[in-house]
Amino acid sequence: MSEFNTFFQIGLDHILDIGAYDHLLFIVSLLIVYRLKDFTEIIKVLTAFTLGHAISVAAGALRFTPLSEAWVEFLIPLSILIMAIYHMIWGKGRRAVVYVITTLFGIIHGLAYAREFLVMMQDAGEILMPLLAFNLGVEVAQIGIGLLFLVLMELLTRATIVERKALHMFIFGVIMTLSIQLLIAHAIW
Repeated sequence: MSEFNTFFQIGLDHILDIGAYDHLLFIVSLLIVYRLKDFTEIIKVLTAFTLGHAISVAAGALRFTPLSEAWVEFLIPLSILIMAIYHMIWGKGRRAVVYVITTLFGIIHGLAYAREFLVMMQDAGEILMPLLAFNLGVEVAQIGIGLLFLVLMELLTRATIVERKALHMFIFGVIMTLSIQLLIAHAIW
């Protein structure tokens, strides 16, 4: 397997790892207010997250990680909780605000992986290609998960199994509960 394919697969695995469900929670908290017909907007917000994630992974590859691991692990569930609350209160909100928040939260999430990526980079001959491949893998996985989530939402609401608003409130509750559990588990005090 080529180096590009290897790092692309690592990017996919990074997002699809069920043991690291914080990314899944963030994607759901980010996309819950969208529908499949909002495809262009979905791609934009997911790309904003990937951009932030790429910035911090690149910083890590260059040996710059400004926050301790404890802070990053605390800020990740906080970012999920904040995104869920934002969407619960303001729905889709203002696009520019969502893009900025999502990019900043992508930076936080990427910092959690930056140190591990640095270790992998020691065997790589260059930085740019592995970073590109990794982040493309991240983006493809996020789009896949996001679309799967939205298809499931559409199926449930179209089949009148549950009303969209009730389903949203249930999912918000799950996201908030899991985020608070993660916050407690990674408390910095």
